[in-house]
Amino acid sequence: SEFGTYQDAVKYLERNGHRVLTRLSTVQAENPYINQDYFQKLDKPEYNQSYQEKRVANHARQFETLQQCANYLGNEDPTSKYAYDFVIRIREDVAFNSTFDINPLLPILRSRTSKSVVIGSDCRTHGGINDRIAFVSIGAAFKYFTLPFQRYRYSKKPLNKFIFNPETFFYQTYLSNKVNTINSKFVRYVKKYVRDRNGKPVPANNEGFPCWCPGICKKSR
Repeated sequence: SEFGTYQDAVKYLERNGHRVLTRLSTVQAENPYINQDYFQKLDKPEYNQSYQEKRVANHARQFETLQQCANYLGNEDPTSKYAYDFVIRIREDVAFNSTFDINPLLPILRSRTSKSVVIGSDCRTHGGINDRIAFVSIGAAFKYFTLPFQRYRYSKKPLNKFIFNPETFFYQTYLSNKVNTINSKFVRYVKKYVRDRNGKPVPANNEGFPCWCPGICKKSR
């Protein structure tokens, strides 16, 4: 982070005209609930159990954090209280390396015929929906934030055979609850960043190379 504390970041945003709802940082569970059905279905069986347990714990924290975000919508029907056009959720370790044009997405997000829709990247979907960023219509917002945690933590129904990673878990969860998901080429260039030895943000792994999006690069050749 470029800021010393979370509160420093909040003050910076407010000075620049933004309304910050989350004035306090979210505290994640130290020992989150491990869903054994989800654990057994995860891909990458070549990794040892300790690694997989840490992986599942991180997924559980992600689902729980999304659930907490729903509190800031204000109501199960946020249109009754807030004049949102749509909701954008972005992971803290990703960014666009150029100005993002949202205009191609607006007709879908604001369409009366597609009230419940989630738009993500068509890159690195891993059989489901990319969890790095999502553009969510107001009609889908409450479901988007709450369904993954509710299904992971409380559902008694076995997960289906098509779930083997968080991307497919998100996709199958939304699909079974009539939330339309779209993997869009317009959201393709959101990249994961890490810090190098000098503390400078750089694209992770091979994401800095011209052909950094598996599958998409092959199709365009």
